[in-house]
Amino acid sequence: MLTKILLIEQNEQERQWLTGTLAVAQLGHQLTAVDKIILKSETLLSDINLLIVAEEQFINIAKRLKHLFTLQETPFPILVLTKNFSVFNYDNYLALTLDSFPKQSITPQILNHIILSLHRDFEKNNLLKQLAHFDELTNATNRHLFNDRLKQALFRAKRFKEPISLLYFDLDKFKDVNDKYGHEVGDKLLQVFVKTVKQQVRESDTIARMGGDEFALLLPKTNESSAIEIAKNIIRELAKPKQLLKNKIFIQTSIGIAAFSGCESPTVLTSKNMLKAADNAVYQAKATGRNRYMVFSSKN
Repeated sequence: MLTKILLIEQNEQERQWLTGTLAVAQLGHQLTAVDKIILKSETLLSDINLLIVAEEQFINIAKRLKHLFTLQETPFPILVLTKNFSVFNYDNYLALTLDSFPKQSITPQILNHIILSLHRDFEKNNLLKQLAHFDELTNATNRHLFNDRLKQALFRAKRFKEPISLLYFDLDKFKDVNDKYGHEVGDKLLQVFVKTVKQQVRESDTIARMGGDEFALLLPKTNESSAIEIAKNIIRELAKPKQLLKNKIFIQTSIGIAAFSGCESPTVLTSKNMLKAADNAVYQAKATGRNRYMVFSSKN
C-alpha cells in the first residue's frame, strides 16, 4: 500500500525524528513534512491519504480542514500525536477518522500498526457514510448530504467571491411512466437520469435526489452562462431514446437554474434563497411547456 503522508510538526528536531521513524516503519510511503499549513493548501491536502499532526496544532488544523472539506468527507484519516497518555477528546471530531498516540512512545512498529488500523477504520467509515448519505436506488447523494455540501460551497463562494449555481430538476410525466410501464421501469429511468447527469458534469459537482422524481445539481465555481450550457447538454442527452428494460423511452425534465456571483450580501447568498430561487424557476419551466430550463439569478 502506497501511503502519501503529510506530517505537520512545528519543532524541527521532532519533525526530523518523526521523519526518520516513518522511514524505518517502511510503509512504502511518500512523505511531505512541514511546520505549518496554510488555508489555501487544497492541492497538498487533496493529494494525501494520511495526515499526522501534533496535538497542539490539531485544533487549528481541524478548523482549516472544515473550510476545505465537509467534515463528513475529509478524504484521509488523521493521527494526532499527543504529549502523554491522557485521554484525547474526540467529542468535537466524531465525523473524522482519527486516532491519537503519545509522541514520545512512538516506535516504527507501533507507527506501522496504527497507520494500518487507521486505514482499515477509514474504509469502514466510508462504507457506513455511503449507506447513510447516498440514495440506495440511484447512488445520488441524499438531501442531508446535499444540504451540507451546499452550505460548504456557499461558504467558499462568499469567502472567495466565487460564482455558484444550482440546477433543480423535476422529471416530466414520471407518474405516467410508472402507470404505463410499471415501477421497475420507473426505477430504471431514475438510475439512467442520474447517470446521464453525472456524465455532463465534473466529479466535484453534486447530484442529489431530493425526493421522488426531484433532483438538485450543485455547481460550485460555475456562473450563469456555464450553468445554462450544462442544462442544455443534459436536456439534449436525455432526448436520446433510452433503453429501459424492454422499452425505449425519452426522458424529459424541467430545470430551474439559480445562479449567484458570490458577491451578493451574506443575507442573500444562503441555502434557503438558492433553493427557493431554483424551485421558482423550475415551476416556471413547467408552467411554460415542460422539458426546458428557466433561469432565476440574483440579477433579477
